[in-house]
Amino acid sequence: AAERVRALEQESVRLEEEVNRLDARKRELKMDLERLGRQHDDAMARQKAHMSQVDCWRLDREKVKETSVRSKEETELAEGAARLDEAWCNELLERIQAIRLGARQATGAAEEAAAGNSGKAEEHLGAAAGGVVRATEARLA
Repeated sequence: AAERVRALEQESVRLEEEVNRLDARKRELKMDLERLGRQHDDAMARQKAHMSQVDCWRLDREKVKETSVRSKEETELAEGAARLDEAWCNELLERIQAIRLGARQATGAAEEAAAGNSGKAEEHLGAAAGGVVRATEARLA
């Protein structure tokens, strides 16, 4: 009986340590999510600035066409660079959104695991306490 009580107590301690570890991991994931959110916001601001710059380039290009004798080749090069920049920004945004989604999913999974293990720990703790009471009553009887 004493060995069973000791085993239950050890299991209870192990489960409590696991819950604590999962809680710590949950906090880490939340911090990562916040960091990724800030990075996403920064990327969005950079993209917005870039798109404004691209818009300005487009306006400038139109003015150049109307008022300048600039060669067709130079205009095509500027346009190609703007498209490459725009494509790069769009790809960066997609990657950041995928990372943010993954971080949210990981945080949700960690929270679910922590909640499940917390319930199991409480069940095992209750069973261990009941075992101790029964063992004590048996010794006293």
